[in-house]
Amino acid sequence: MALSVSIKKGNLTFGVKSVVAGQKGSSVSVDPQLVVLSTKGKFTITPAVSRALGLVPGDFITFFDNIDEITRAIAVKTPEIVAAFEENGLSIDDPEAIEAITNAYRTISIAKSIPQKNADGTPKMTNERMAKEDKLAYIDAHRDEIVQSLEDAGIEATEANILAAVKGDEVQAYNGSKCATTSEMTGTGLVLSFTDSNMWNVLKADVDPDEREKMKRTIKVDVKNPIVTEVNDGFETVSVPTYPLVLEEANDETVTARGTGKGNDEPADSAE
Repeated sequence: MALSVSIKKGNLTFGVKSVVAGQKGSSVSVDPQLVVLSTKGKFTITPAVSRALGLVPGDFITFFDNIDEITRAIAVKTPEIVAAFEENGLSIDDPEAIEAITNAYRTISIAKSIPQKNADGTPKMTNERMAKEDKLAYIDAHRDEIVQSLEDAGIEATEANILAAVKGDEVQAYNGSKCATTSEMTGTGLVLSFTDSNMWNVLKADVDPDEREKMKRTIKVDVKNPIVTEVNDGFETVSVPTYPLVLEEANDETVTARGTGKGNDEPADSAE
């Protein structure tokens, strides 16, 4: 059972770092919100958030978290974190006290992803992810040339090797998750969806695993008070505005399944 205590936070703060991604309703909220959907790994952000972050369909979004910094401070017992425990009358060796302090100081935020670079400053490139059905369609149309290419390279043209040989177009590399919309509209100020299995579980960590796909969690995003975070893009350190989630104001809602089996919790795409 978690310790029930009101933590005095004082001036102690922890820097955040980026988190590696794991990968329609009847109305759209005008409030800046991140919605952790019932579908595993799925998120949406409301128009106010996509506008604040400057996100359009095709852009990437990244989570930032300071949990590692807090854990490290507790492990080495820095003077600042020891003082935080003492000020609240807690023991730094008590697991429940550690959980209480960690939750009090933890900050999770989101930001628009920045392009990654190589060590020499050139753009880092990657192959765009292709859905398996798209790969199979490409193979149907180009099987002979794929087989010939493999044989020329001394590779046996098995079905597995043929499938592995098909890669998406080379594109600029980004950390995080790619945003999409189901509408035909373009520009910012849209409802955007993305996938991040890791953070979906993190943001529902207090919910029984068997219940996570039966509810959605709506979390306010503080778009007025960004945290400027230093991020290394592979070549240099740049300043990125990250927008904190107001975790204590999360609202949970049980989801009613549609006939299709999907949760009835995905908002319609809209621009304000």
